[in-house]
Amino acid sequence: MLCLAIFVLSGLNDSRKQNDFVENTFALADTSNLNRLVIEKDGKVVSYFQKLPNGAFKLNDSIAVDAQMTEILLKVFSKIKIKREAPASRADSIKSELEKSGYKISFYNQAQEIIKSFYINKYKGNPEFAQAFYPNDEVPYLVNVPGFQNNIVDLISLNALDWKDRIVFNSNWRSILEVEIEYFKNANASFLLKYKNGFFDLNNSAKPDTAKVVNYLNSYSQFRIGAYLDAKENILTDSLKLTKPFCRIRIIDIDQKNSNSLIIYPYQKNDALIYGKNERNGEFFMVPRSIVAELLASKDSFL
Repeated sequence: MLCLAIFVLSGLNDSRKQNDFVENTFALADTSNLNRLVIEKDGKVVSYFQKLPNGAFKLNDSIAVDAQMTEILLKVFSKIKIKREAPASRADSIKSELEKSGYKISFYNQAQEIIKSFYINKYKGNPEFAQAFYPNDEVPYLVNVPGFQNNIVDLISLNALDWKDRIVFNSNWRSILEVEIEYFKNANASFLLKYKNGFFDLNNSAKPDTAKVVNYLNSYSQFRIGAYLDAKENILTDSLKLTKPFCRIRIIDIDQKNSNSLIIYPYQKNDALIYGKNERNGEFFMVPRSIVAELLASKDSFL
């Protein structure tokens, strides 16, 4: 506090500069230098993010982290701001509570050196804020991320499926060899687009409209679902297992790792979300209807 008082007395410009520094104490200034993020609770590691050579992150050495979720994570930790100090009379009790029931977050650089490490947990007095402190600091702070609609703690406590890469198709007209949609109750709408003799045949006979085919096949580029469903805990997945599918979407790509097949389940006219299953790994998911509608063409769509 003495140091802050000196800057206040020396002039408004210096005071503003010092205040900016204090506000950003918990922020990660250079996210490009982050190589590893470890989250602990009750003295045990609950999750850790490792940066890969290609710049993507892997969760717990097993799950490829969704690129958009990675972007959110890095932005949040680069924008943490201190709102104010906790009351001095409650500082010790707040720190004790954070150590006991909060999360410890540690950031490591490429040399495996700790960049920052602090405790954080939700602030019971306001759901938009969290409380945080450095282990060797006497003062805990009230913090948040301006413009971020969720609590910081909600982000770091997400389950593994929430972080999982949501891209289920990643192809385009130049890499796709086959696309087939099988409608189980309307076989006449089903179709097969198959690369043959320099372009695509429709159902092994008709010559489709070139522009329509190219536009449609490019819909499979970076195609993302909305969220995964936890098969162990979600009653909905048990119901889906007993439901006859609406259709199957299957693609074969030049790169085998991009070949995949999705099951889409029946939906009602006004449903905003559609449910499905990734046949490559058996995982159930939900996706906005407006997004999957781009794929649900019929053979007449290409004539």
